[in-house]
Amino acid sequence: MSNGGDDDQPVSDNAARLAESVRVARSKPAPAPARSTAPSTTPPESPNTVRFPHPDAPAPTSSANPENFAPPEVESVDQGQDQGSVSATSSPGKLSTPTPPLSAHPESFAPPEASAVEVEPETTTHKHAVDEGDLTEGDKEVTHVEAPDFVLITAEDLDYATPVESQPRFADLGRILTIIPTYNERGNVERIISRVRAALPEVHVLVADDNSPDGTGKVADLIADQDDHVHVLHRLGKEGLGAAYLAGFQWALDNGYDVMVEMDADGSHRPEQLDLLLDGLRESDLVLGSRWIEGGSVVNWPKSREFLSRGGNWYTRKALGMPLRDATGGYRAFRATTLRTLDLDGVGSAGYIFQVDLAYRVIQAGLKVTEVPIEFHEREIGDSKMNGSIVSEALWMVTVWGFRERMRKAGRRRIKNTKAKNKQGW
Repeated sequence: MSNGGDDDQPVSDNAARLAESVRVARSKPAPAPARSTAPSTTPPESPNTVRFPHPDAPAPTSSANPENFAPPEVESVDQGQDQGSVSATSSPGKLSTPTPPLSAHPESFAPPEASAVEVEPETTTHKHAVDEGDLTEGDKEVTHVEAPDFVLITAEDLDYATPVESQPRFADLGRILTIIPTYNERGNVERIISRVRAALPEVHVLVADDNSPDGTGKVADLIADQDDHVHVLHRLGKEGLGAAYLAGFQWALDNGYDVMVEMDADGSHRPEQLDLLLDGLRESDLVLGSRWIEGGSVVNWPKSREFLSRGGNWYTRKALGMPLRDATGGYRAFRATTLRTLDLDGVGSAGYIFQVDLAYRVIQAGLKVTEVPIEFHEREIGDSKMNGSIVSEALWMVTVWGFRERMRKAGRRRIKNTKAKNKQGW
């Protein structure tokens, strides 16, 4: 018998060695892949890098792993970096987005190219109606300057309400016009017109505006559009109180009015007392609203102002021989026949002295002048236009007129004495 056990032994040993090698091979870790030594083309992140999704990026249509999908990010880095970044330029309102590189992997998303967007900063230019002669070239357009309110005002911005017509109280005097000169009285003009129209709805109002820079004339125009009893006379510029009243008188005479009333725009002359002047005009040619007769008064005046007014009127009485207690007052009513009697073209005075001049002319013409007591209020809005130069002008003119009056009286006395002597046979 052959030696069979010896032949089987090598086969078993070989199988055992093969199984052991397989076991060891399976237990060894897989070798790590070789690391590339090539330099990276991705720029390092700046400390100020901000990541945000591209605004024009569409949603991806597929993903190898939908649960792990995140929208692609675009890095914002400093200008001059490689392609694939978003550069924020220093110019305001401008954003440029270069095209990111295409990925080698089809699963990677590459945002489409975005064009530069220009955003112009918003500005507003306001223009308003002013005299071009007052502006320099650089002032013709002003950016970010709020226009004066008078440019924006409309009829809806006014509180003015046209009064309801009632039975006229002074129909026997004819058509009555109150003349209100204005210069920079925008804060007062609507109020004073409303008060006049409420006090006596039959009375018409003429605003004689000296091209006020604050838009007083514009406000008056808006009121006149609503009320056919309100009229506006636009003058070329500031020429003084006397010139404004003379222009108003002429307008009134040309338009058939029978009574003309002078009234300040600042409310110092109370429209509620206008009936006192008109009552007195029934028996007179000129009526003065007087502060310095019994029953007259002033409100909110300093003692210095009262002393100046009383002293000026005292000097006027002595210099001109007029029996008026308040010849400088500006609240008065004329008949049209009185104004036609006077030589208005020869009146050259303006301001404070204008009132003395007219009263003096009426007395010289032999017409009747009456004073009625009024309550005078100091203005509440705006600044008084009274100043030292106006008072000085008035005192000087009164002195000149007084000297002329004395010379005339002396001449008349000499003529009278001469006639008397001739009559006696000298």
